[in-house]
Amino acid sequence: PESVVKVKVRVVNAGAALKRGDEQLKQRRYAKAVEEYGAVIQSAPTSLPAHLGRAQAFIALRDYKQAREDCVQALKLDRTDRMPN
Repeated sequence: PESVVKVKVRVVNAGAALKRGDEQLKQRRYAKAVEEYGAVIQSAPTSLPAHLGRAQAFIALRDYKQAREDCVQALKLDRTDRMPN
């Protein structure tokens, strides 16, 4: 018999997720901001604003190791944001 594997896929509009992350950050909902910026990074790994926003949220959560990783990644990226609109 054939086995069926169901995979849950989340399709992300990177621009909308970035805006939601920014709003969550402004509202001091840092864990939610991390989730939204993470969704952007999954679909647009070269998004400089997403890495920087998530780093800010991690700093607010006092997760300095994760914040440092996002900052290092941001430094490696081109200064041009390549995130699709």
